[in-house]
Amino acid sequence: MRRCVIAAFLFSSLALSAQELTPLPDWENPAVLGINKEKAHATFVLPSEKADDPRVVSLNGLWRFKWSPDPESRPVDFFKEDYPVAEWDLIQVPGNWQMQGFGLPIYTNMKYPFKADPPKVSSESPQNFYSYDHRNPVGSYCTTFEVQEEWLGQRVFLNFGGVKSAFYLWINGEKVGYSQGSMTPAEFDVTAFVRSGENKLAVEVYRWSDGSYLEDQDMWRLSGIFRDVD
Repeated sequence: MRRCVIAAFLFSSLALSAQELTPLPDWENPAVLGINKEKAHATFVLPSEKADDPRVVSLNGLWRFKWSPDPESRPVDFFKEDYPVAEWDLIQVPGNWQMQGFGLPIYTNMKYPFKADPPKVSSESPQNFYSYDHRNPVGSYCTTFEVQEEWLGQRVFLNFGGVKSAFYLWINGEKVGYSQGSMTPAEFDVTAFVRSGENKLAVEVYRWSDGSYLEDQDMWRLSGIFRDVD
């Protein structure tokens, strides 16, 4: 009997150690706020001047979009250049995906719309929670943009005005970086990733991140690329 108890204790200890050693994903890791992201700075171009500035190209418009109810069911390789997305839905950028027929908007105040298990946001919720069957939905976005040949001798930046709550970015199948901080801009230096002519842009957006714990205010909980991209 004593041997059985010792064996059970050792097994439990090993299981706990394995869990502790399993790295958290970036969107549940409080130590990760961004990867390969530019430092925050003042706006260099006035919003009223953007439309007339030849150096600024808006990427707003209709993008290809795939909604997944949880990270496990997302299209993992969608960022690859040869991945077929022509049959995906179209979504307006900027815009919240809940307002365009994907998932549900949630209204709450200080009560979290997912199980409170910080820093995790994908733990099993009570069955009466929407997040019980939709554990951290993911939006996969794709579009293309043109780069003029004369740009190749200059630095090229990609700016997201607001993405809720966290996202990864790829260009032409290459991973550029990661950002979270849904109400602040995210800027990336993409000079090394773009080429002359057509380029594929892929963005993977997570509805919740560990930063969502700071958003326990009285408001609608919406998701997506909800501000300008240029």
